[in-house]
Parts: sequence; C-alpha cells; structure tokens
Amino acid sequence: MSRPTKIAVLEALKALGVEGDPNANYNDLFAQLTALGGKVEPEEAEEVVPEKLEPMPSQEPLPELVQEPVQEERLTPHNTSSAVTAVSAAKEDYLRRYQYRKQTVPGSVDSDPPKGSKAETMKASLLSQEKVRIIIPRVGGEDPTVKLSVTLNGYRLDLPKQAYVELPQQIAEIIMDSLNQTDAAILRGQISGSRSKENALL
Repeated sequence: MSRPTKIAVLEALKALGVEGDPNANYNDLFAQLTALGGKVEPEEAEEVVPEKLEPMPSQEPLPELVQEPVQEERLTPHNTSSAVTAVSAAKEDYLRRYQYRKQTVPGSVDSDPPKGSKAETMKASLLSQEKVRIIIPRVGGEDPTVKLSVTLNGYRLDLPKQAYVELPQQIAEIIMDSLNQTDAAILRGQISGSRSKENALL
C-alpha cells in the first residue's frame, strides 16, 4: 500500500480547520496531521491491466528493388584559362622569394612590382628567360646575412651568397661580369706576383 499524497495530507489538515503550507515538506505536514490526531487513508494505486496486443499480420516479402543505373552528369568547366595562367605564373614566379620592395615584406606577394610599372615589365622579361644556376661567393669575413642586391629598371632582387641560386640569364650575366671585374681590379692592385711593384718597394 502506498502512502497518502501531499495533497491528501493538506486536505486532511484543512478538514481539521488547519491551513497547511503547500510549500512545506511532506514529512512536516504529515507529522502536523498526526499530532492533531488526524488520519488520512493512503490512496489505492489503480491496477494497470496490460492491453492485449494483437499479433502482427504476417507481412509479404518486399519486392526486390531494381536499381536503375545512374547517369553521370558531365560538368563543363567554366573559363579556367585565367585560373590556369595564374597558377602557372605562381609556379614559375621563382624570383618572388628574392624580390625586394620598400614598405613590404621581402619575398611576399605585396613585394610584387606595381601594375603597369617598368619594374613589372622587367620582371616579366626576366621570368621569360632561361634559368642559370650560379653561386655568389662571399668575401672573407663578410656577415652571412649580407645579400647581393641587383636592380634593373626599378626591379630589385636581394640574392643570398654562398648558396646555389637559379636566376634569369640576364641577371646571371650581370653578376658574373661584376665578379670578373672585381677579380681583375684585385689582381691589378696586388703587389705579390708583380715584379715591378715588388722592386718599387725595395
């Protein structure tokens, strides 16, 4: 048998002329009712009779599904010539990592020459040339962070030294000519190996 509900206890208290607090604890209300000599009969729980379930009607086997072949829809690409050109240009833009432009991060897209400038024309010309692999020597005692700057028509490249780099033929020729001239000037100024200079110092 179940215990009486809180509502039943409140009603029993009301029957005794006592207004029970609905927010009060059940045990407190029940104790109050018992102290006043009141009684309340516990409510009988209704017996739940389970419904009689009808058996499921036997199902017929489902018909076999026939899957029709799906026709593949061919997608026609949009005009990709400009995208392909942009991608191939990005692949071929091996000079970007060396290029320098004021107030930009060296080697970034922002360091590209301004549109329509002489520097942009120069860069396009350099990119169309054959690549030449060279090494730029470092002078003894020179700081390893010092780079060789080459500027043509406003397009500047800062090239690392003591490392192999691939450069357009025109840039490679300029660097090689510069190095040859430096070597020739050093040789002309050297005292050792020149008898006339050595004799003049005696």
